[in-house]
Amino acid sequence: MTTGNVQGMAANNANPAAFYFVNENKPENLAAATTRTFLGVKLECAQCHAHPFAKWSRDQFWEFAAFFAGIQPGNVRGGIQPIPNNNNPGPRTIKIPGTDKVVKAKFLSGQEPAWKDSDSSRMVLADWVTSAANPYFAKAAVDHIWGYFFGVSLLEPIMEPNDDSPITYPELLDEMARQFTEQNFDLKFLIKAIVHTEAYQRASTGLTRATKEDYNLFTRMPVRGLTPEQLFDSVAEATHYQQAGMSMNNNLQPFNNQPLTPRSQFLGKFTNQDRRHETQTSILQALFLMNGKFLAEQIKPENNGSFQTLLNSMDVSGKPLPTAKRVESLYVWVLARLPRPEETERLVRYIDSGGPLGDPRRAMSDVYWALLNSAEFMLNH
Repeated sequence: MTTGNVQGMAANNANPAAFYFVNENKPENLAAATTRTFLGVKLECAQCHAHPFAKWSRDQFWEFAAFFAGIQPGNVRGGIQPIPNNNNPGPRTIKIPGTDKVVKAKFLSGQEPAWKDSDSSRMVLADWVTSAANPYFAKAAVDHIWGYFFGVSLLEPIMEPNDDSPITYPELLDEMARQFTEQNFDLKFLIKAIVHTEAYQRASTGLTRATKEDYNLFTRMPVRGLTPEQLFDSVAEATHYQQAGMSMNNNLQPFNNQPLTPRSQFLGKFTNQDRRHETQTSILQALFLMNGKFLAEQIKPENNGSFQTLLNSMDVSGKPLPTAKRVESLYVWVLARLPRPEETERLVRYIDSGGPLGDPRRAMSDVYWALLNSAEFMLNH
């Protein structure tokens, strides 16, 4: 977990070294990213002074950063490992910048590890992070998974509670964290528990306009924006796209000088949003979906064998398949449902008229494009 090479990194061959690379191999950056991701603690606020809202002191920040001391930057292009081997225990101490004070590595509990000479600092830290003795990991994990399914976490945003960011249901978070720990951090157990709740099974619709209180109190299911990865993969599925010679799960490839894939170009226009129930589409994102070459090419019959087959389909009597049946197929491909009667009537009328160009086949492509750009396709209801 603490060694690796960022050269050739891709999403389907995840490399832990990338975590160090993006944090510039700096102990302070690595400490802040680690506590926020795995402990749900925004420790960086204590880097230069005592945390303004929580109990963390500057010494505690640097004591935690000391676990990452001794990491030397590597030559990424040359493939040199940017982090030391597990057999190197590291210095286990760090000097607080701007002072003469040197602090020893300690857990957030204030406890100093019972070191052995051969212990790797980060391996010891990893063991503590995922131990039952750590009071932060289970809550952070529960909150991350809850937020993934609901778009809104129990602790919004994910960090330690304060007057501006209280835990919505502290008893629920405590109970789920306790049971998650008792189940040896079994994610399947946690996911099953969450999706079986009444809160998760509620509809997103209601008689009144949704408010922030509705979402924070989980009185209805928030309408959530798909993540960039989910959106591209949904487009690929709905257009029957498969990049030649590669899995469509390949992500950005910034370190190996290979050309960007359609997926990586797509993801470059989109950024993950912490609040998925407040998802917004930028102009670049809208243009990429509405006018982008990738989507335009994928809905052309010559590039989409399934769509071409649909356009040329015949019924059992050998006559062209009725337009209504073609519309039904498009709805199932894109929205995974059948069209409502009024939708079928309107779209059949548009297709049979040929649309603006008087071409029924082109009008079918228009309907395909419209469904792929619909809110129903891009949102999780």
